Order: sequence, then structure tokens, then C-alpha cells
Amino acid sequence: VWRIDYAGPPGSFTTFPSGPLAALARSGAVPDADNPFRDRIVLVGATFQESRDVFPTPTGLMAGVEIHANAIHTLLGRRALLPPHWLLNLALLAAVCVAVSLLALWLRPVWVGVAGLGLVAALAVVSYEAYARGGYWLDFVAPLAAMLAYLQGAALVGRRRVRAAFGQFVSPEVLARVLREGTTLGGEVRVVSVLMSDLRGFTTLSERLAPDVVTAILNEYFTAMVDVILASRGMVSDFIGDGILAVFGAPLDDPGHAGNAVAAALGMQAALARLNERWAGEGRAALAMGVAVNTGEAFVGNVGSPRKKKYAVIGDTVNTASRIEGLNREFGTGILVSAATLAAVGERVSARPRGAVAVKGRAAPVDIFEVLGSS
Repeated sequence: VWRIDYAGPPGSFTTFPSGPLAALARSGAVPDADNPFRDRIVLVGATFQESRDVFPTPTGLMAGVEIHANAIHTLLGRRALLPPHWLLNLALLAAVCVAVSLLALWLRPVWVGVAGLGLVAALAVVSYEAYARGGYWLDFVAPLAAMLAYLQGAALVGRRRVRAAFGQFVSPEVLARVLREGTTLGGEVRVVSVLMSDLRGFTTLSERLAPDVVTAILNEYFTAMVDVILASRGMVSDFIGDGILAVFGAPLDDPGHAGNAVAAALGMQAALARLNERWAGEGRAALAMGVAVNTGEAFVGNVGSPRKKKYAVIGDTVNTASRIEGLNREFGTGILVSAATLAAVGERVSARPRGAVAVKGRAAPVDIFEVLGSS
């Protein structure tokens, strides 16, 4: 199959109106020796738009008869467009795949799309220049299809990774934002608020109850607490025995993460009070809970081995939150927060100081405050 090498844009061949020629033919006039049709191939056809015999070509809209003229011109001049060697096509395909892979590694998803459009434009320019200057037909549809397939596949894989990392730990609204805006699964250091909670006396209670009853109580408790945390834009990072580790301000930025964390702590105590009221009607023992919130820098991101990873929050901020939570037993309090958290919350909560406390693992004492309620 020969591809037509067009002589130029529409109108590149000499054309004559058919009316005068038909009149000459009817008059029986003898052709001149130098008439323009002598020893020429003449095609007769319609070139006006109303004929509907007009088709798109690489050089513009062209009448069918002129396309035939270009085909004859190609055959006579043996100037058919040449396809490049298959190795060149393969190299171009590989280059596009490598370029898209690197873009996907270096850029955020939205910029990958922008860069992809730029790559498409570059391929179109290269293809046109190869056609216009060298008479080569360079197919950029295959590289374009490969690029689109790669981007689509990468997007699907990325969405699955995000759903696997966050689907059970954040609210549907936050998950939708993560999928839409993207996040750094590899990890980053950012300022967050960490919430730690722990049930008091649950170990003793579990010794007196059957394992299935203990599990049922824990599941009911966790369900109520997680609902409160998610409603406050937090992310449940882990369950540690009967304790909960939650982070606010990750995976998405949240300027009000400290206030949301304290609101979650208050909401958790209220939810536990409702559970205790219902359990009392069922003849069950009431449970008590201590909650602590600390604000500071922490590492948030995927942690683990190549075969098993999870999105976690790690750092001194987390350790300090755990130590502060343990002080609830000593002070007989329900919610304790650090000075950093209280400073970030401002006057939105009512709190009283509990003094500077030596926290295990830290050289300097930590100022802690008991949260009494919302202002």
C-alpha cells in the first residue's frame, strides 16, 4: 500500500472550468498544437463544495478529483510516503514510555497530565516535520495510545494504593479529597496533632469475660470512637490493644487540626458516656477512658517492609502524646493536652493547667492542661 505524497495544499494542480471546454468540444474546433492538454493526464470532476465530493487530507480539505490527481502524481514520481523502519517506531514507543514513567515519578498527577499534553504536542510536531521535510510517515498514534494506556493504568494503580492505605481509616469525604488532590504516600514530616486514647480497667474486665464478649465490647467501643474521629476530620492510624492512635492534619493539610483533635477527644468522652448508659441498662459494667492530644512535627507516610506496609505517624510527638495519656490515671482526668496543642486551639476550649510534668524520654518537662469542655 502506497501512501499519497501530496504535491501541496488544495489548488496545487492546474484547473480549468468545464464550461468553456465543453463549448469548444461542441463547436468541433481543432486543438492547437500547444494546447495545455497535449500529452497530459486529464481528470474531470467536481471541485465545488456543493458536490459533497470534498474530503480532509493532511494539507486541508480537498476535492476527490484532486486527491486522485495527487495519487497519480505519487505513482508517476514514485514519491510515496515512506514508513520508518520498525526499529525506529519501537524506539519511539520505548522513549515515550520511559518519558511518561519518569514524569509519573517526579510530578504530581495533575502536572503529569499537563506534561503529557506537552508530549503529545511534541509528537505531533515531530510527525509533521518528518512528513513535510523528509517525506516520512511517522506514526505517533501508537506512542500516544501507549502513553494514554500507561497513564490510565498508573492512575488506577495509584487510586487502589490510596484506597488500600486510607479507605478504612478516614471518612469518605477525606478519601475523596485524597484521591482528587493526591498525597505523598512515601512520607513527609509535617506538623500534626496526635490523639491517644486508652480504656481504664479494661484488662481486669477482660479477665472476667469470655473472649467473644470482650471482642464484642471492643468492636462496639471502637465503632463509636472511630465515628467521632472521622467526623472530626481525623485519621485512625492504629489500634493498640484497647487504645486508639489517631492523627489530625494528615494525610491532607488541615489548618485547624489541633482544634479538630480536641473536639474529637470531647466527642469521644460523650460517646463513651452514651455507651455506658446503654450498657448499664444491659447489666454491663461501665468503662472509663483517658485521652491525650499533642501537637508537633511527626513523620507521616508508608512504613514497613516491601511486602507489608501501612500509612503511619511516627516521632517524638507521638511518644509524648502516649506519655501524656498515661498521666490521666495519675491525675484522674479524662482529657489532657500539651501546651502546644492548647496554644494552637486558643480560647475555643476551657482548660486548666496541671503543671509541668517530667515525661519519660524527654529532658525538659512538658506543660500539660486538662480540658474541661468547649468555651
